[in-house]
Amino acid sequence: MARKKRPDYRVRYIYDSETSNIDNGREHYAYPILHQLVTIQDGTSIADITPDNVEQLVSIDLYRHTFELCTALDAIVDSEPGYVPVMLCHNLSFDMYGLASWLNAHEVRVLAKSKRKPITFTIMGEDGKTPKLVIWDTLVFAQKPLDKMGFECGYLKASGSWDYSLVRTPETPLTS
Repeated sequence: MARKKRPDYRVRYIYDSETSNIDNGREHYAYPILHQLVTIQDGTSIADITPDNVEQLVSIDLYRHTFELCTALDAIVDSEPGYVPVMLCHNLSFDMYGLASWLNAHEVRVLAKSKRKPITFTIMGEDGKTPKLVIWDTLVFAQKPLDKMGFECGYLKASGSWDYSLVRTPETPLTS
């Protein structure tokens, strides 16, 4: 009996969000006001990206509304690249809430440590058998904070003055 060929998985995307917070003294809410989706140029291995060539090998799209991100993610799922695209996300247990509406619209297989600690989400095709996109949590796999991972790769973590005490919406201009 011939063994079924395993799909080829390739890191092609990186996702992050910026949030605003509401704290009414009893409850705390965080919601995304900016979605960032990095696309690695097709044919480029993530291992080949360096500080010297990163600007030529990746593009960054910013989405202020979740529905815009959902449209971009649907386009990824609907594409037929000949491999399974992988999207990296650092701290998926936080970012999954901003992705929840999109995830709920798809057949998803989840590998998780608990209900609130996903390791991966695999978006399945219409046949329910074909993986179309996999979202990996780099925090779980690396067991390191983002600044340490970046430092090890030769990148310093950007630090700004994002004031989380301000309440923002997707329409609020992006300022510090």
